[in-house]
Amino acid sequence: GGHEPMFGGFVGHNYLSAYVSGNVFASPTAAQIFNAIRMCQPEGGEKSKGTLIVCGNYTGDILNAGLAITRAQAAGYKVHFTPVGDDVAVGRKKGGKVGRRGLSGHLVALKSACALAAQGESLERVTEVMEYVCANVGTIGVAFDR
Repeated sequence: GGHEPMFGGFVGHNYLSAYVSGNVFASPTAAQIFNAIRMCQPEGGEKSKGTLIVCGNYTGDILNAGLAITRAQAAGYKVHFTPVGDDVAVGRKKGGKVGRRGLSGHLVALKSACALAAQGESLERVTEVMEYVCANVGTIGVAFDR
């Protein structure tokens, strides 16, 4: 994510395999995301269990990830997608079609999913747990000044 650079610090053993950053306050491009998918899986993905793409619920991230995933799946890569929208400051009705934005709820969900992946669980199971945690976590941000 462009304005969520914190996840770059979570790439490593038993955690994220890759992190894709856009410019400041901008989403990564579909081409950048597609290249990350390619780097995480052997050519065509035959020997890989697959890749789970996770991003905060921001319009640019969702659009570009969707384009990259469509391209990757057409090329034979196994890819699942989970957007995170855990901001409880925006009610579900008020969020409407856009939904809540993603905040730090990513961390709990990602750690759970990555632990399962490290144990060799299937992409389907990892995705299921990621989605379950995301659906049941809430975050509220507080600031004392702008």
